Amino acid sequence: MMRFLRPRILMALSSLPMVATGLDSQEPLRFELIEGSRLAHEWGETDEFCLGGGFVEVPIRGTFDVNLTQRMDSIECRIDAIDFVSTTGPEYRVSGKGVYSEERSLASPTAEPPNWILVEFAVDVSGMDAILSTEPAVTVSAFPAIEVGVATLLLHRRDCFTLGIKAKPIQEDSLRFFRRGDTTGDGRRNVTDAVSVLLYLFMGAEEPSCLDSTDVDDDGIVGITDAIYLLGHLFLGGPFPPLPATFCGLDLTDDPLGCRGQEGCMPWSAEE
Repeated sequence: MMRFLRPRILMALSSLPMVATGLDSQEPLRFELIEGSRLAHEWGETDEFCLGGGFVEVPIRGTFDVNLTQRMDSIECRIDAIDFVSTTGPEYRVSGKGVYSEERSLASPTAEPPNWILVEFAVDVSGMDAILSTEPAVTVSAFPAIEVGVATLLLHRRDCFTLGIKAKPIQEDSLRFFRRGDTTGDGRRNVTDAVSVLLYLFMGAEEPSCLDSTDVDDDGIVGITDAIYLLGHLFLGGPFPPLPATFCGLDLTDDPLGCRGQEGCMPWSAEE
């Protein structure tokens, strides 16, 4: 098995940071690990350094809860109720909490990836406490898909761990994610999206699977003003659509519109 690369920096993590501002999900979302998630355990011959004693890597499955904070330039997931278990090989069980965040530049009109990510976990692995983290890194993965590796950064201990996490929201939660203004669901926001609004309104085109994404100005109604708003944003320097606009996220506005899934916010579906 190929071992995960260890981050090059050391962090002393006494506590996980709290979120002061932002728009939060009203209830936790449930995420599940998918195929390819793994736990690596390396231990030392003595209690002073976790090298030279042995190494094992096992596949894991399980779930965790996410409380989501949404901003224009970032998303932050406070992770709780981690419950992972090995599926073959030696028995391991992982519990605990963590933080996963992505940031991106708003310099481009569409604010596309790549994103900067930072991940920190405080976990219990079969009775052994561990702080796992990664240095800030660039990713092109599209949240709510999560694919990241975290490792023990303080090596002066007998047992060190690495988690390779590939996760997605469970089915009923995954259908709620969308990007406002991406009416075609292709993961980008451009003039085609404005045209699709007009075709739906005036030419009898099929109803979009996610009406929330078509409500570009977030007034609770799909109308010509949504196409005008998007064109103003794209070509006249107008403001971004209201959240969720840059990242796939949740609609926190109480309106009659809904979302039955948006392809651009479900990148794993092409692999299943």
